[in-house]
Amino acid sequence: MNKKRNRIVLLCIIIISVIVVLFPYLKDNFLYKTSTKNGSITLKQGNFTVGKDFSSGIYDIEVIEGSVHFSEISLHQGDKILGIKFYKEGKISIDGNGKVRLEKAKFSRLKKDKNGDYFIQHSGYYRVGKQLQEGKYRLSFVDHEKTHNRKPFVQITSSDGTIRQSYSFEKKNQKQIKLNLKNQEILEIHKGFSNEYQNYVILLHPLSKS
Repeated sequence: MNKKRNRIVLLCIIIISVIVVLFPYLKDNFLYKTSTKNGSITLKQGNFTVGKDFSSGIYDIEVIEGSVHFSEISLHQGDKILGIKFYKEGKISIDGNGKVRLEKAKFSRLKKDKNGDYFIQHSGYYRVGKQLQEGKYRLSFVDHEKTHNRKPFVQITSSDGTIRQSYSFEKKNQKQIKLNLKNQEILEIHKGFSNEYQNYVILLHPLSKS
């Protein structure tokens, strides 16, 4: 009887040991990460390494369920950040009860409103010459909720990441800036450093060449 009980205890110890050893693998590959057939990847809560958990490259990300903190940015269902470049061995973290889908960046052409202005609904990294024409613009922003004193952060970089110009709307009532965008530059837009505001739109009005 004692031998049988000892075998059961030993078996339980072995099972627990196997679970403890395999949990990190199960967590990373089944609980927190789900690959899809079309090349995109859906991530849940966890810490991830570029090149190990997904390939390096430029991605569009979207929260498809719930709410998360994506590398310290608070995002909710429907929020997107477009054209993010992830470098090999880089680290990202996701906290919260939600799902984030990463798919290779589409570099879709920016849409224009009835006034001929480009409107940007999501924070991201926009390629001049591919997603919008080069030229001089007046950038402004519209907060449809009008409940927060929030202003965007705007930056122009070269294709290799060199910063050309930064704008932070430091003046109290400043609501527009002038930009001179050239082909192959990247227009970097952050609607907020810690949040992505859905009812907050960036407008780019083309200026006359004269």
